[in-house]
Amino acid sequence: MTKTPLSAPPGGPLVYVDCGARGVANLFQRAFRTAEYIGFEPDAEECARLVAKRKKRRRYFPLALGGRAGRRLLHVTRSPACSSLLPPNLTLLRRFRECGALFEVVAEREVETVSLDEHLAAEGIQQVDVLKLDTQGSELEILEGADDILRRSVLAVQVEVEFAQMYRDQPLFGAIDEHLRARGFQLFDLATYRGRRATLAPEQPTRGQLLWGQAVYLRELDAEEASVRHLRLAALARFYGVPDYALEVIEAIFSGSLDEADGEVARVWRDELRGAKPGRLAGFLDEFEDSAFQAVFRRLGDWWLEVGDAFVEVTRRRAGTWRD
Repeated sequence: MTKTPLSAPPGGPLVYVDCGARGVANLFQRAFRTAEYIGFEPDAEECARLVAKRKKRRRYFPLALGGRAGRRLLHVTRSPACSSLLPPNLTLLRRFRECGALFEVVAEREVETVSLDEHLAAEGIQQVDVLKLDTQGSELEILEGADDILRRSVLAVQVEVEFAQMYRDQPLFGAIDEHLRARGFQLFDLATYRGRRATLAPEQPTRGQLLWGQAVYLRELDAEEASVRHLRLAALARFYGVPDYALEVIEAIFSGSLDEADGEVARVWRDELRGAKPGRLAGFLDEFEDSAFQAVFRRLGDWWLEVGDAFVEVTRRRAGTWRD
């Protein structure tokens, strides 16, 4: 039989739902060529711009997602990417360099809101594999309005989380983490971002304050109920940089039952992941470790790391916010 690559899991195209489609990246669809993308963007002009690009296998809806259907005020900020259904917490944000101006509200616009469960059902969409949320403070509310699809179908969640109330009355990381863990998801990755308070001169070093992050959660499936979903989860785990979890999922399902075709795919993927070789650079460095130049190379590497750290520190001193 033809080998099914990890980038083409069985069960049909992966479905990626993007709550906050502004500035969408193509990385997921580059990895999964047949993936279906569904984007929600409450800014009608931005949504029209995305639709006009006419990308294949993409659908966009000019809607704001919430916990239920209704009409809400969208607080449009000076930086469009910071617009939210929640008012910005300017009392806090103005204490950070370069933040206050970005979050200043320049207009308020009434928008239609809908829950994800209701809208997907109305559109006849029964399956979602990846749910991505970047909605500036309303992420937990959207998750609450997506409880059916979250429990029944979703395998991976990418979600922006905050550690300080950048918007008034917004739930913070702990609430979102608790909500997702209660529904069978595990935290696998967390990229964090910090901010510099305006009190300190830009040239002065500081660790800053942890403000927000980008979290990745993956579902834990019951190995005794082996199914195509496990294979789809394994493909997503490898995409998110955790091939060890991908292999764990595949190895676990051999204790269950798959049909012959899917069982063959699982075996091929298991062998591929087990036999994966390090990249060329890693292989070269392994060989170099045993050479006579090891000590010199180590000193050069330590020096280069110091230069890199110094460069990053100088860059951070000039920035109001940065990735940790």
